Amino acid sequence: MSTLRGAMHAPIGVLPPAYRERAHQGTSGILRDVASPEEVDRTLRKLVKRLDGAELDGASLPENERSILCVITDLDLTYRADYAGGRIRKLRLLKTPDGTADVRISLGSDELVALANGKTSLPMALLFGRIRVDANARDLLLLRQLF
Repeated sequence: MSTLRGAMHAPIGVLPPAYRERAHQGTSGILRDVASPEEVDRTLRKLVKRLDGAELDGASLPENERSILCVITDLDLTYRADYAGGRIRKLRLLKTPDGTADVRISLGSDELVALANGKTSLPMALLFGRIRVDANARDLLLLRQLF
């Protein structure tokens, strides 16, 4: 009972020590870390390089061109890239969000970093709604193979 009473009288906005420790554990804690815009940029560029060299276990890459939009929801950042001939090119940060793209991926910054570092899988993130992908069925299958 005394621990509850102490927690109830904590100043507003101050986390008890147990919660502060868990908050620094990443996505498993109560509070999630938010990646900086610079970390998001580095992570996206690293991910694009990795996807460019991916082998798809015999699956063929689409021949036609695609536009890809990546929306980082918690930082209000939107990146655009062009896909052509099996390569992702021209990754750039948009100053004004453009809603038109063949593939639109929306996710939080911490989820992007976790996905790039292999700490989460695309199917699980999709299942739990942490990532949203708007694309046709073939593009969804291709993304599944890449991750």
